[in-house]
Amino acid sequence: MKISKLNIEMFAFFGIVSLLFLNYDLFVATALIYILFLFFVKYEIEVTTIFKILTYICVFLFFTVVRLLPIINKSYLPIWNRIAQQNYLIGDGYFLSEDIFLDLQLTLFSMSCNTNQLTYKIRYSSDYLDTKILTCPYETPYGNVLNFIKINENIWQSTVTVGTILLFLFFLVYLDIVKDFEGKKFILSTLLFLSPPINFLLFRLNIDIFIFFMVYIFIFKLGDKFFIRTMALFGATLVKFYTISIIFFDLVNNTLSKRYRYSLISTTAFAVSISYLLFFDSNTIFLDWFNRPIEANLNFGIFNDALYLSQIFGVSWLITFCFLSLLILGFIFIIPEAKISHNLNENELSIVTLFLTMAVFSNFDYRLVFLMLLIKPFLFKKINLSFVSMTIFMYTSPSLLHAYENYYKIVRNDEIFFLDFSFYFFIAVCLKTLWAKLIKSRFSSTN
Repeated sequence: MKISKLNIEMFAFFGIVSLLFLNYDLFVATALIYILFLFFVKYEIEVTTIFKILTYICVFLFFTVVRLLPIINKSYLPIWNRIAQQNYLIGDGYFLSEDIFLDLQLTLFSMSCNTNQLTYKIRYSSDYLDTKILTCPYETPYGNVLNFIKINENIWQSTVTVGTILLFLFFLVYLDIVKDFEGKKFILSTLLFLSPPINFLLFRLNIDIFIFFMVYIFIFKLGDKFFIRTMALFGATLVKFYTISIIFFDLVNNTLSKRYRYSLISTTAFAVSISYLLFFDSNTIFLDWFNRPIEANLNFGIFNDALYLSQIFGVSWLITFCFLSLLILGFIFIIPEAKISHNLNENELSIVTLFLTMAVFSNFDYRLVFLMLLIKPFLFKKINLSFVSMTIFMYTSPSLLHAYENYYKIVRNDEIFFLDFSFYFFIAVCLKTLWAKLIKSRFSSTN
C-alpha cells in the first residue's frame, strides 16, 4: 500500500485538533470532513513517534488541563464554553454555561443528603441555575442503592478531587486503546475519543463514566473471571439498570455454548436485578428517563425519535416506531455481511448488545462512550463498514444543525428535529453483526 510521507495530512490533523481549544463547534465540522477524506483516500498515512507524542499531549490537555483551569482560576471560565459543543449547553430552552462537572456535583449532593440535611449552590453555575439553591432531600434518577451510600465531605472539594481522578483515568483508557494503532487507524481512533458524545460525558461527568470504568475493568481486563465480572455488572445494574442487558447476553450466550454453570450465575444475577427493580418504587424514576422524550439536541433513541415524529405527523407513536423499525430492517437487507466486522469476541458482542438495548429508548449522548470499546475489534484488520458507520454516527449525534443553532432564529434548541439515518444504519450493522456471530455461526458449525 502506498504511504504518504509528506505528512501534510498530519499537519492538517493538528490544525484541526487546535480548534479543540478555540472553538469546539468548528472542530466537529472540520473533523467530520477530515474523517470522510481519510475514508476515501486509498493510501496510508505515516504517523511518526513524534506525532504520536504530540497527539497524546493535545488529548491530555483537552481531557484534563483545560477542564481544570477554570477551577483553579475563574478568569479561565470562558474556556469552559469554548471547549463544549453549543447544543450540549442548552437545557429546557436555556443556555446552561459554565456548569462545571454538573452531574457529578448533583450526584455527590444527593448522597450527602443521606447523611445530613443541608443546602448547596451549584458551583460556577449559569444564570439559569444561579439563584437555585439545592435542598435535601434531593433525588437523582439513579438506582435506589445510592440512597444507602453516605458521604460527609465538602461537595465541591469532592467534585474536584473525584473529577480530576476520572479525567486522568479516562486518558489512560484512551492510551490503552489507541497505543498499538498506526497511520489512519491511529488518527481515526483518536478523533473518536474527541467526538461530541465523549466531550459531553467529560463535560458533565455523569455517573455513566463510573459504569464505563466498571465495564472496562471487569469485562475487558478481568473478563476471564466470570463470577467477578457478573458481580460487577450486577453492582452497575443497581445504579443504572441498562447494564442488565449484558447480564442477559451472558445468560443467552452461555446457554447456547452449553456452559450451564455460568448460565446459572447469569440467571441468578438477572432474576435478582429484576426483583430489585420492582421492589423499590424509587427505581421507576430511573426508568421514566428511558420512556419519555428528551430534547433532540442531547440524545439518541428510537423511542425518542418515534415520539417526535408522532407529534409532527399527528399519529400514534406506535406507528412511527414501526416505521423506524422497518427502516432498520431495510438497512439490514442492503448491508453486505462481508463488509462488517467479524472480529468481535464475546466481551465486545456484549457491548453491541448494550448499545442495541439503549438504542431502543431515550438516552443522553454521553452513554455512547461504551462504543469506544468497539474500536479495537472494528479496526482489527482494516477500516470496514462497522467502523465507518460508528464514526459518522458519533460525529452526527445529535444533528450538526443543533451545534450551529446561532445561525437559526429559534427560541428553543429542540425546535429542529433531524432524523439521523446514520444512527439507524449503525443499528442495522450491530444487529447483523450480532446475528452473524451469536446465532448464524453456531447453526453453521452445527450443520
